[in-house]
Amino acid sequence: MTSFSVCFWVQLIYASGSTVTLLSYSNSVYEKAFLLDTQGVTINIYMDDDGQLYPTLDLKDEKWHHVCILLDQIFSNFSFYFDGVHTTLRSFRREKILKGGGTLLIGARRTKSIGQITHRMSGRFSNLNIWDRYLTEDDLHKVHRSCDLNRGNVMYWCEHVIAPMLRNNVSIVSSSTECSALYADASFTRQASFKLTGHEITQTTVRDDFTCALYCLRNCSCQSFNLSKQSHNQYICELNKATDKQFPGDLVFMADDDVTYHTMLTLH
Repeated sequence: MTSFSVCFWVQLIYASGSTVTLLSYSNSVYEKAFLLDTQGVTINIYMDDDGQLYPTLDLKDEKWHHVCILLDQIFSNFSFYFDGVHTTLRSFRREKILKGGGTLLIGARRTKSIGQITHRMSGRFSNLNIWDRYLTEDDLHKVHRSCDLNRGNVMYWCEHVIAPMLRNNVSIVSSSTECSALYADASFTRQASFKLTGHEITQTTVRDDFTCALYCLRNCSCQSFNLSKQSHNQYICELNKATDKQFPGDLVFMADDDVTYHTMLTLH
């Protein structure tokens, strides 16, 4: 990748004086091809085994914080956002591409010589997403404000993606409390009297379209949903694993004003 963006929520349980790893990527050339570690007062960013950026912050309060790191290899720029605020921009000169085929670790790093896992983090992660481009400032605000909506196209946070990676008694718990009410930018298109057929994941009864949208956002396979009104404050919510753009022939006109089709809008 010549550019990428990494965003996540983290709640660090800090051990005084220790250096812990938040995220690390190593490949055949570099042990620290991309590495984020911290002692609680900075996040140290490494590229190609060389330290690049050390933004000052406070992770020792044991609260949830949102972190985004953006890298443009072509124009040699790093940008850093902390809790939705742009704090640092810095130029650098390293390789023009982040080579693939390596190993990504969350909350630890691997030594190149003997493959030992070290500098383990104690705390919680949530909503780690990676994109293969340099997100715009508007994109960053959307990611910060609506945690479940904006899914990375390189990696996105989802139980069926994360669960197979877990090692050493790491477990999935409840999502970040900082994300629970942040759906201000969760957007869906709406088409009255239409529904998508043949791609249903699951069906449930909800009280309104907003509740159905939340179910879709929290289901990693969901890309759209059908909503059918049954009575006052009662709707049938059908989650779909596809959209009408992928299967236009499966979008059916129902001639019923109480049926609507909704498509998720995400960052691309």
